[in-house]
Amino acid sequence: MLGWATSAVARVEAAEARAADEADVLELAIALRERGALVRRGADETYPRTSETRQRYTAVSGYDAGYTHGQESDV
Repeated sequence: MLGWATSAVARVEAAEARAADEADVLELAIALRERGALVRRGADETYPRTSETRQRYTAVSGYDAGYTHGQESDV
């Protein structure tokens, strides 16, 4: 899961950077803020009972597989 998340976040950040180059900064900030609120609300509704945990690395092969799938995911 960590590999997938790392990969997906990198792809989203790259897309946001490309969009920032093409759009008015203020409009982009508003759009990202609204999108962030929607994503957070959706996560809270889908997973109402979550807790913070310490990161653990157990298997590099699992990380690599997750990272590969993150590159292919629709984010």
